Amino acid sequence: MDKKVFQNEALRLKALYEYKVLDTSPEQAFDDLVLLTKQVAGTPIALINFVDANRQWFKATVGLSASEMPRNIGFCSLCVTLGESLIIPDTLADERFATNPVVISEPYVRFYAGIPLVTPQGQVVGTLCAIDMVSRSINCEQIKSLEAISRLVIKQLEIQTTLNKLIDIKQEYEQAKIALDESESIIKSFLIAHR
Repeated sequence: MDKKVFQNEALRLKALYEYKVLDTSPEQAFDDLVLLTKQVAGTPIALINFVDANRQWFKATVGLSASEMPRNIGFCSLCVTLGESLIIPDTLADERFATNPVVISEPYVRFYAGIPLVTPQGQVVGTLCAIDMVSRSINCEQIKSLEAISRLVIKQLEIQTTLNKLIDIKQEYEQAKIALDESESIIKSFLIAHR
C-alpha cells in the first residue's frame, strides 16, 4: 500500500470511528432507510454497512441474516475505495467478481448496487447496498434515489454524533455544577467559622 493510500485509509477509518456506530444495536431509523433501499431498488436484499480495517459490519439489513463479513469478500470494499456508486448488473459477467465467494456460493449474488456513504468531510465510511440473486439493471432515477438515501444515512449519523456531544456537554456541566456547589458550601462553612 503506498503512503498516500495508507494516509487516506487512516483518515477514512478515523472518520468511521468518530461516529461510534460499529457494533451498536439495531436502530429504527437505519432499519427504515434500509427498507426504503430495498423498495427503491426492488431487490430482496438491502443493507447499510460500515467498512473498517478488516470487515464489513452491517448496521441494518433486510433479507440477509449475517451481521458482518470479511472486508476482502464481497463488493463493498471496492465501492469504498472508488468513492462512487458501483452498479454490477451481472456479477458472473464481471471478471472482477465472477469468482468471488458470495457469487459462487451462498447467497449467490448476481446483482449489486453499492452507494458510498460519504461524510461531510468527504470520507467514505461504508455503503448502502441493494443485492439480488438474479442479474438485473436499475435506472438513473433509482440510482439517484439510492444516493439520496445514502445521504440520509450520513445525516442520521451526524445527528447522533451531535446528540452524543450535547449529552457529554450536559454531563460535564452537571459535574461542574456539583463541584461548584461543593466549593460554595466549603467557602460558606469557612466564612461562618471565621466570623
